[in-house]
Amino acid sequence: MTQQNAYTRQWIAGGKILCFRFNSLGGATAEEWYTEMMVNYDTWRQNNERVLVLLDLRNSGNLLSAEGMARARDLAAKFGDLEGRIALLIDTNESFKNLAMFLERGITAQARERKLFEEEQAAIDWLLGE
Repeated sequence: MTQQNAYTRQWIAGGKILCFRFNSLGGATAEEWYTEMMVNYDTWRQNNERVLVLLDLRNSGNLLSAEGMARARDLAAKFGDLEGRIALLIDTNESFKNLAMFLERGITAQARERKLFEEEQAAIDWLLGE
């Protein structure tokens, strides 16, 4: 768990999927996660590996901060060439609509597919599928 306990990180599915479970999506969390993802993306690029990431946002309230949006855009722009998939596990409430709209319109096109899920196993199955 991070110093702020804003999220946990673990490898799941036999080490194939990097999973983040968020308790907060605030500005400080965004900065910490961005720094960590820069390292991960650099490693995947150097090793020519597919990106497989599960972002569990169910305990965060799905309220993405402005800093979180900016950092997600930065990562998408810097590493748009990396292939793979990112699954977002969400709780379908009112704030979900804002998150879905951001994913559809707020991030530039890239080689990584993104998809929203309510069920973790469905997200894992999609990530591991061809």
